[in-house]
Amino acid sequence: MSLTKQMLEEFDKDEKEFVKRIAVGIAQNDEIVLNSVIKDVATKNDIDNVRKEMDNLRKELKA
Repeated sequence: MSLTKQMLEEFDKDEKEFVKRIAVGIAQNDEIVLNSVIKDVATKNDIDNVRKEMDNLRKELKA
């Protein structure tokens, strides 16, 4: 039986258990967890860019 077919059968039997098993598998892979967290972290460069945008908007409002 193919892995895909087996996964679909497990999904049909108990959707919550299937999702739980997938989530546990992902959580056990440190690299996946780290990469998902890193995408949501602002860098110093991001913050500097936002500050510049805010400064420009302030200047436009004062003009």
